[in-house]
Amino acid sequence: MRRLVFSSLAFQLFAVTAPAAVEVIDDRRVVLRRDSPAQRVIALAPHLTELVFAAGAGNRLVGKVRGSGNRIADVERLERLGFAVLVLEPRRLEDIPRHMRMLGVLLGTGGHAQAAALAFVSRADRLRERYRGKPAVSVLFQAWHQPLITVSADLITRQTPRVLDAAEKICAELDTVRSQS
Repeated sequence: MRRLVFSSLAFQLFAVTAPAAVEVIDDRRVVLRRDSPAQRVIALAPHLTELVFAAGAGNRLVGKVRGSGNRIADVERLERLGFAVLVLEPRRLEDIPRHMRMLGVLLGTGGHAQAAALAFVSRADRLRERYRGKPAVSVLFQAWHQPLITVSADLITRQTPRVLDAAEKICAELDTVRSQS
């Protein structure tokens, strides 16, 4: 059995049924080839639901998850059942527009996804410019309130405050997701 190891998991499942061949390489470096764009989508992480809508294919979303689960086991099981699975693991801010474009390819909504990706990059650039040279502020990313959970510097949130060049993460020195009970 193939073992998948990720520190931040994000998955997308595609069932394919329309004309026009598509191909992308996911964040595991697995090539996903389909004879046609996906017509039905299940998002196995909340942020992927948002990306599917941003890519212009919210109407194809037929399922999504609430809460957490064993994403590695879910992906392995779905692949064993013959489903096409795209693994998206955003680690850098630049991964978000890249993932939008990948979804556009797989969903056949490339124009819409490209426009959304360009708008995202443009907004980030405007924020960088607006806050360039401003004094930094301390930032705590609170993932949950009870128990208190924050995230470390190696996740995508590490870059979010720096996009503004005006914030320093309080827990940047941590090396993983932390919980305080």
